[in-house]
Amino acid sequence: MYKVNNIIFYDPSLSRKIVTFLSLIGSDLIAFKTFIPPTIMVVTQKDFTFFLQEIFSFFFDNLRDPQNIMIIQNSYITQEEYERMVIEYTEDIETNDFIITPRIGNYNKTPLYIISVNFAQGTGAHPTTKMILDNLKKTLEHHKKKTLIIDYGSGSGILSIASKKILSKSSVLSIEINFRSLIEAKRNYILNKTEIFFCLSNTIQVLNLTSIKQTFDNKVLIINVPLYVIEKSLKYLKENNFYFDILMISGIKKPKNIDQTSFINKLNQENFDNYLDNYEITSDCQKDWILIIAKIKT
Repeated sequence: MYKVNNIIFYDPSLSRKIVTFLSLIGSDLIAFKTFIPPTIMVVTQKDFTFFLQEIFSFFFDNLRDPQNIMIIQNSYITQEEYERMVIEYTEDIETNDFIITPRIGNYNKTPLYIISVNFAQGTGAHPTTKMILDNLKKTLEHHKKKTLIIDYGSGSGILSIASKKILSKSSVLSIEINFRSLIEAKRNYILNKTEIFFCLSNTIQVLNLTSIKQTFDNKVLIINVPLYVIEKSLKYLKENNFYFDILMISGIKKPKNIDQTSFINKLNQENFDNYLDNYEITSDCQKDWILIIAKIKT
């Protein structure tokens, strides 16, 4: 069962503002606009008292009149009801080559079926994920040999699924630190009928680098995690003299006062122990989030 909190607004403008607010909070909750008068049904992992404090601090000026808002607590829905709501209210997201949707159907792009019911990260809307999806096909599609693709920080599993759909004969390994996200990703793998291996770990050191080097012709690392994790991972790879054929590095935000090339060079020198010196670099940028695509020099 899921605990549900209904927030009913008698001022429609307030409901629109709070929907914006909920989206800014991020993945700790999901909201649904339903009924008349405007109602938002909130399923949250956070303590609801803390959640209310956040709302009132954000909308203090708007909420002086208590008649504008009514909050109903302690109602419950089943997991099946909740999942139906997630599917009904989740909007499709399109990238260059994919459509991300929870609804099985026929689409004019390759569908990635993602149902995010446990708040797993990486469902295609954030620039760090979207940039990888926009560049993934043209980066991978020419690699027909025996290929291993590692999705480090796999979240909902969206990048693993997309990789497997591009290179169906490749071996794909998802590595994720959060157990609930990994369980959700597994459900998404089954939904997409993709055979993907997965591992619960907080470090790339779980990999047997010697075995990988001996087994696979092409090795790809997709890493969409915070900068300190990327830094630690690349330094570990350099210490072991291990180089992937392709790196797709995301999850890093660029300062506004520096261009992409200068910023990547700075990262390579100061954060990555010059690991990228052996690669040809291209990049993409959305809303100051950087994607680095590194291909090994031949």
